[in-house]
Amino acid sequence: LFANLIKPLNSSSLNYIHVLFEWEQEPDALGYNFQLFDYNTNQTILDTNISDIIYIDKENIAWATSYYWRVRPILFDSSYAKWINTHTFTINEPKFGNKISSYIDSLNYNLFNEGYTIAGISNWLGGAEQFNGTCLIDQSGNEIWNDGHLNVMLNHINKNGQMFGGQDVSWAFTSGIEFNYDLDIIWREAEDYSLDQHELQQLPNGNYMGLVPIREQGPIPVGDWTTLFQNIGYQADGITYEFDWVGQKLVEFDNITGEEVWSWNPFEYFSMDDYDSIGGTWIRTAVLGRNFYDWLHTNSFYFDDKNNEIYISHKHLSRITKINYPAGDVLWMMGPPGEFIASGDSSHICTSLGFSWQHHVQLLDNGNILFFDNGNLSSYFLGTKGAVSRALKINVNQNNECELIWEYILPPDLVTYGRGSVQLLNNGNYLITAGTDMALEITPNNELVWSADFNIIALYRTYRIPSLFPDAFSVTFPGLSSDGSNEKFILSDSDENLHIIVHNVSGYENKYFYSISDNKHQFDNQNGLITIAPYEFKSIGINANSNDRSFLTHFEFEIYPVHFPNTKKNYAHAFTNSID
Repeated sequence: LFANLIKPLNSSSLNYIHVLFEWEQEPDALGYNFQLFDYNTNQTILDTNISDIIYIDKENIAWATSYYWRVRPILFDSSYAKWINTHTFTINEPKFGNKISSYIDSLNYNLFNEGYTIAGISNWLGGAEQFNGTCLIDQSGNEIWNDGHLNVMLNHINKNGQMFGGQDVSWAFTSGIEFNYDLDIIWREAEDYSLDQHELQQLPNGNYMGLVPIREQGPIPVGDWTTLFQNIGYQADGITYEFDWVGQKLVEFDNITGEEVWSWNPFEYFSMDDYDSIGGTWIRTAVLGRNFYDWLHTNSFYFDDKNNEIYISHKHLSRITKINYPAGDVLWMMGPPGEFIASGDSSHICTSLGFSWQHHVQLLDNGNILFFDNGNLSSYFLGTKGAVSRALKINVNQNNECELIWEYILPPDLVTYGRGSVQLLNNGNYLITAGTDMALEITPNNELVWSADFNIIALYRTYRIPSLFPDAFSVTFPGLSSDGSNEKFILSDSDENLHIIVHNVSGYENKYFYSISDNKHQFDNQNGLITIAPYEFKSIGINANSNDRSFLTHFEFEIYPVHFPNTKKNYAHAFTNSID
């Protein structure tokens, strides 16, 4: 046998019950017999034949259970070769599964957008159970994956399936990281930044962008809170610079060195005359005895790489700002009128929208803006009897005029004061994070399709994704045979060319970079990119350059998904063509 088992690693502990099994290709194998056993009882869980060298089991594995598995090649005469190897693994305890309940509307069942729901959780109101966390559930609310020991609140997952979030660490409130389903940390901020946990993304150029808290001294404005501050020794006269104001600087980091390569400082573009005067932030600062004012509470941004523009949500100003990149000039600010904020009439567009303390701003492919309106101040801005939370989709035309394209008004029991998100799904539905612990799927006609109650304080964001393992792929060499040694493999293709099959085993479309070389130039050396749709195969054909019927060459092939370079596969073989 030339092959070995790859995943799961022997004696590994896993934090998911959809398990990916992978092994190396065995020469002369037409397929493989895969077996899975309960480790403690030796009961056979699964015995099946597989044509590929990768398999994801979604039905037979349970939490808090140990297993062993093995694979053997199926030969041309349907007989079995020896077992390649046997590995064991253990599935850890679930982290959230006993708390989650779901509901799907029977009348709208066929409208459900297929996939799994991943939730970022920040339970900082939960007393002794305070923690950050992330989990993945299926349509029925079953926990499929969790973040285990990472304790990271997911704040963003992009179209490629890359995950980003804020991790609990000892040296800061949170640390910004990119991580994967195997709990590997792909990228981490430098320790001297202490990134804000609300948003972290990777830009198209490969760099990372996040929010860094910054302070500048400013006055304590005059208001209902004036006496509270004067009683503890401040002038609080609206003039004297005596108190720290905290904002969030938007920072781009080099993806290799972690160094800051670009930033946008709101103190250079916003006036301190603009602040929350009616939402209670100044009063809360005094009552809690804080030595700083949470001025902006920036909670999301969207990087538009087509137009080199950035949309930023400043919660405590009830403002969405559009800037150009990299110049940083403010193109417009959308927010309340001058009745509620000093520069509203002169600086804000679309004041009649009446949103407040919003979250999760995004630009859609058609140019519409989608975000979650928490509505903390809707009684002031919209004249409602209390807070009203909404999901909003709007269009801003060339004259900076706004049109409301779609809205969903949440019921009173799901008013969401401090979190919330909305995602446009592939089928046109919307996934909304609401209340403290609910995720809802809503049609464009505002019909409820599905909901999940996480029964925990509190969800930050939820996303619908097509699958785990966005980086999963296999590589096989059709017709690969062995001459019986460890040195040489035979290419049995009659045309004397080499064909390589790449199988995208994930639910995401992936672009792969590959390179081909051999020491005697018997094949065309080349680099290339191929794009493969979810669950599809593609063949890479490499022409032989020689008519020599007995060539021997050392062949190397390297391939990886462009967005997951850490999953690179390398193949180095001695190849000969078939000879008469």
